Amino acid sequence: QGAGNGHLRRVLRLALSDGMGTGASAALDSAMLCNLVGRLLEAGIPCGSALRLVNSALMVKGGRESLATLDTTVVDCYTGTALFYKAGAAPTFLRRQGRAMRLEATSLPAGILDCVEPVERRFDLREGDLILMVSDGVPTEEPWVEEQLAAWEGEDPAELCRRIAEAARLRCRELKPDDITVAALRLEKD
Repeated sequence: QGAGNGHLRRVLRLALSDGMGTGASAALDSAMLCNLVGRLLEAGIPCGSALRLVNSALMVKGGRESLATLDTTVVDCYTGTALFYKAGAAPTFLRRQGRAMRLEATSLPAGILDCVEPVERRFDLREGDLILMVSDGVPTEEPWVEEQLAAWEGEDPAELCRRIAEAARLRCRELKPDDITVAALRLEKD
């Protein structure tokens, strides 16, 4: 829970990061970004400001160049307002009443320039809407993700994530495929 406008709000946050490259150093950058963004959001820092702070942290990090995409969604459960923030991230998908749409934004990953500004999009959610976030290891050039999301009739978002990840693995034709991460959030009444 976080404070806003003098009253308590129940807020859900979903963050996905993909470090550039492979191996332990890329995983460390991703984990660091998600952890730091999560802590800043819990402290009440607005998401755009939090992303600017983690960009600065990557810029001053010693040693090698550190770049990572960051995809963050913040949902106010009382109003249904969702804010999507992207820094070099793959598309986010939204499913509403059996239809799927793609939310994209062109932006740079965190850690590449001093003044990287995350792209913010606002969307009003309804009960039953489902948000699907994927890393860039999921091929999204063709609309297969939207097709699978629209056709999905299950109840468990974790199962949907497993299906999308497995289908993405089968679609990868590279000798050394990129990491594949899929996360989902469905808005439901308590």
